[in-house]
Amino acid sequence: KIKSSDKKYDLVIFSDFNYGVLNKKIVSQLTSYFKNKKTFISADSQYSSQTGDMSKFKNVSLIMPTEYEVRSMLRDNDSGLIVIIDKLKKKLSCKNIILKLGDQGMLIHFSEKNKWMDERLPALNKHPLDVAGAGDSMLAISSLAMRSGANIVEASYLASIAAGIQVSKIGNQPITI
Repeated sequence: KIKSSDKKYDLVIFSDFNYGVLNKKIVSQLTSYFKNKKTFISADSQYSSQTGDMSKFKNVSLIMPTEYEVRSMLRDNDSGLIVIIDKLKKKLSCKNIILKLGDQGMLIHFSEKNKWMDERLPALNKHPLDVAGAGDSMLAISSLAMRSGANIVEASYLASIAAGIQVSKIGNQPITI
């Protein structure tokens, strides 16, 4: 249906809870299709509810795993954060990675002027009430920001603000103006 549509898609967000809907074949076909259309593609694959497979999100514009998810995928509990994020970049051929570190904030891994850079941002809300929806907020805001022209660092700051707002309330509630 998507391929036969004449609509132009500026942004595609894969938010995978690993219940089998986004299998490897579907993700591969959609990623190839949208990459050819110059669509910004972002992905998050949660391992908290099911065992996930982040490796299906190759060649996306942005991926936002947790440290646990990356270590599980790579089977590497010993290497430092920069090493595992670099291994993930190579394995998935990903352009931008935001590594979610929970109450420790995030680590951003990105390319700038043909050089790979890292930036660490602290969590902006040190007293969360409920972390439900924080990652979803980060994925949505950072994806929208980057698609709108923000660089990865600017998008990460906006995403961190959104996550800080989200964790300040009980339950996964929409963030409003």
